[in-house]
Amino acid sequence: MVLEWLPNIGAASLLAIVILLILSGRLIPRQLLLDMIAERDAWKNLALELLSQNKKMMVTSEVVADVVNAIPVQKSEEIL
Repeated sequence: MVLEWLPNIGAASLLAIVILLILSGRLIPRQLLLDMIAERDAWKNLALELLSQNKKMMVTSEVVADVVNAIPVQKSEEIL
């Protein structure tokens, strides 16, 4: 087994390993992980909502562009 050497490690060594994992950022508290996941999901939902709004605005701008392009253009000689 891979962890055959684990019983031979003393409490101080095990504590040192845990402290090193915490200080290196490889071991984080569960609540911090849950907060990070919640924040990620909140930003993801916001990005999806903004993407949806952008699509609606693009459709509206295409309709406005079609309407503007459909208006006949008068030459400057005809206006005077």
